[in-house]
Amino acid sequence: MTDENSPAQRSRLTRWSLVVVAVFVVATGAFGALWFIERGNHKTTADHLGTARAEVQDAKTKLANMAKRHIDVQNRVKKAEQEIQKHEADAAANKPCTDAGHELVTAEEDAAIRAAVRQLEARCK
Repeated sequence: MTDENSPAQRSRLTRWSLVVVAVFVVATGAFGALWFIERGNHKTTADHLGTARAEVQDAKTKLANMAKRHIDVQNRVKKAEQEIQKHEADAAANKPCTDAGHELVTAEEDAAIRAAVRQLEARCK
């Protein structure tokens, strides 16, 4: 059996210790390099995220303004449609009077003119 304090055993322990230390040094160096690289990437990504958030907020503001304008336009359209219906109803109610006026204008004989005037008086009250 070999003694734990024998030179062969110590040299084997020393080699393993050096290998372990070398692995830790390489791992630490790799970790440090990756950390340094990613630190710059993180700053760039954070800047892009800030820009994207500002753009999203701007888009939300524009969308809210467009929604308000859309509602305003819808209200104007409804009001215009109501006015159109009112004017169409007025025009339909005045159609007999308009027809009587047209007959008066196109009448050429005295009797036709008198009849058109009577119709105009009767229809346009």
